[in-house]
Amino acid sequence: MSIELLDPSVEDSITLHEVVRPIHVGLLCVQQKPQDRPSMPAAVLILSGEGALPQPQKPGI
Repeated sequence: MSIELLDPSVEDSITLHEVVRPIHVGLLCVQQKPQDRPSMPAAVLILSGEGALPQPQKPGI
């Protein structure tokens, strides 16, 4: 699904992992409860591949 968000001109130069990780972090950053959101330093570590990638909670809506 997330691969469909890619600009076709960069499709061959990027991996699926590079597409999914920022989307996943974005979902973590908009969690309903602030305590479920990563701190900015944690988000940077996750994006760089050094931090653990927790599962987002189910949406409140």
